[in-house]
Amino acid sequence: MSIKREQLNHYLAETYPNQKWEITQREGRSYSPYQFKVEFDNETNWTYTYAVVSEQKICQVVWTPPQGKFPDEGEHFEKESCD
Repeated sequence: MSIKREQLNHYLAETYPNQKWEITQREGRSYSPYQFKVEFDNETNWTYTYAVVSEQKICQVVWTPPQGKFPDEGEHFEKESCD
């Protein structure tokens, strides 16, 4: 497991205790090695993309809700930005 993925897993465990999720990452030159997609077991059809800049700077950067929903309706929506 990559260091960035471990950092994200640790962040999610602290932020969402007692929940389960799956972390995936797109591979290839056109994809960032610092971005990971997260799907939570208790929120189907939602995908959250996190940027892992450092252990102290992890944030959501993309939200993919089901059709007809807005990102801020998601149970795991985080308002903080990576600015």
